[in-house]
Amino acid sequence: MKPYRLFSIVLALVIALSALTACSAIQPVVNTNEQTNTDDSQTQQNTETVAQQPQEPASDEVTIEPQIILDENGIKITAKELVTDSMFGPCLKILIENDSEEDVDVTVNTVCVNGYALSAFLFDTVPVGKKTNDSLYLDEDDLAMCGITVIADIELDFKVSKKDSWDAICETGPVRIETSAAAGFVYNFDNSGNQVYNDNGIEVVEKGIRHDDFIGEYILFYMYNSLNNPINISAHDVSVNGFMIDPLFSCNIPAGKHMIEKLYFFDSDLEENDIERLEDVEITLRIYDPETWEDIAYSDPFHVIAE
Repeated sequence: MKPYRLFSIVLALVIALSALTACSAIQPVVNTNEQTNTDDSQTQQNTETVAQQPQEPASDEVTIEPQIILDENGIKITAKELVTDSMFGPCLKILIENDSEEDVDVTVNTVCVNGYALSAFLFDTVPVGKKTNDSLYLDEDDLAMCGITVIADIELDFKVSKKDSWDAICETGPVRIETSAAAGFVYNFDNSGNQVYNDNGIEVVEKGIRHDDFIGEYILFYMYNSLNNPINISAHDVSVNGFMIDPLFSCNIPAGKHMIEKLYFFDSDLEENDIERLEDVEITLRIYDPETWEDIAYSDPFHVIAE
């Protein structure tokens, strides 16, 4: 056999074998594609199932309807919007318009959320014929201390005064603003703890000694004023581990409202008496009318002991 014919035969055999190998490789490729399509279909079904699951509404979905709080003597105050996701905590956007004949100062006397009195501040000077936008911020720590995670209502009490004399021009009285979460909302007030006073329509409960990274150790109180007028509760004749020390504690509680508040001490007073921990705090509470300063009652002295 001639060499070139032998070479041709060998080449033909190599080509034939290569063709057979290529054909045999086609089947696994087809099977892989079928599996991929099946997996893609299953993934799509799973995605659709997750998307159909109900989701709880986010806190920033709680809103209010714009509403006029005061419209009297040329002064108009409007609650425009509730913002729950601002950098400094939830805030109520307020518009103040002065169409009176003199410059005015506008302040907020009391702020209550879900039945709890809170510390909040607003002060604006509005010249004649001018408007101002402001924000009433609600402290996130105060809300958390009261167990408030959803704002159902905000109650405000504004006062408008003459700028130069501070003579009152008008006051709103308590104005209640309901949010979109108000319908069907269940109000809860935690009065668990050691009841230290319960008389004259007033309840006070101490919840023990606690710690805060900023103010150190403090005593937490729950208070409820069921009267038809505001009250003030302050601490008198207070001793810490046997040393007489004046605390920081004075609470203005509107009529029919609840309050959670801290009683704490200046670090300098504790250091002066070599007190590192609150071990035994003795307290007497004074309850009085904040308008007349007349006493309503004094509690019996009670002790708060560290655990």
